[in-house]
Amino acid sequence: MKPVMQSGPDDCFSACLASVMELPLEAVPKFFEIAGKDETEWWKAIKAWLATHGWGVINIDCNAFKLRRIDGYLIVAGESARGVDHSTVWHKGKLVHDPHPEQNGIKEPRELDLLYPLDPAKMRLKESPVSGRHVGDFDAYVQDEREKSARQEAEGRVLAVRGSHDAPGFEACVEAEMVNIAEENVSREPDSAA
Repeated sequence: MKPVMQSGPDDCFSACLASVMELPLEAVPKFFEIAGKDETEWWKAIKAWLATHGWGVINIDCNAFKLRRIDGYLIVAGESARGVDHSTVWHKGKLVHDPHPEQNGIKEPRELDLLYPLDPAKMRLKESPVSGRHVGDFDAYVQDEREKSARQEAEGRVLAVRGSHDAPGFEACVEAEMVNIAEENVSREPDSAA
């Protein structure tokens, strides 16, 4: 992650994308100029642009608990001290970059945007601190396997209600159900303090 500052009042999300993707701000579109304030069109523009770079994005309602459980850079939105919606970059449950010049962050996390590779085979490999060779990320592999399993379970639950993969809103329901499954799994974990 390389911090990039926003250049105007409506490009904090673009600056966060540039930061997380380690791009110059000029390389990321100003999505409000492309799609206006229509949130549906705005997300379409973002997803289309990310796809050209091999990435997808999942938008999830969040709380501080969820933020602490995700290991990676996230774009987290909420109300700023200035009283407007604002995007920031978080890592392991903590604010690590506010692209606004005032650097005031957000009052409370409201939603998070998680970037994911469209083709996991193209993910960067980590360098082993022991051998210096590049190795696959085992933790990421385990997490991917858990997510695949959770997705299959979520699809099964949604199919039981919706009856078809083609039902309107199917994908959004699956994503919401995956969050529910993750929360259920967390509540089943033994308390480490005991």
